[in-house]
Amino acid sequence: MLCLPFDSLYYFFTENPNIIQTFEGTRLIGCKCEEESTTIKYMWLHLDEPKRCECGFWFKAVPARKFWEEVAGQ
Repeated sequence: MLCLPFDSLYYFFTENPNIIQTFEGTRLIGCKCEEESTTIKYMWLHLDEPKRCECGFWFKAVPARKFWEEVAGQ
């Protein structure tokens, strides 16, 4: 789940989505759309496909760095 500052308008544009790293092709995330909300809206993200939450925040799943391959190569 991702917690964001509510005074930030930066993530309301498709050019500046929240980057979510994933090891799989999809990732389930939750967005707490309002500061005082008691519910979380969940959505599926797919690699390199930006998606907009109902509240206006944009998210994008990108491949995560496979750190264990870097460690094994040392």
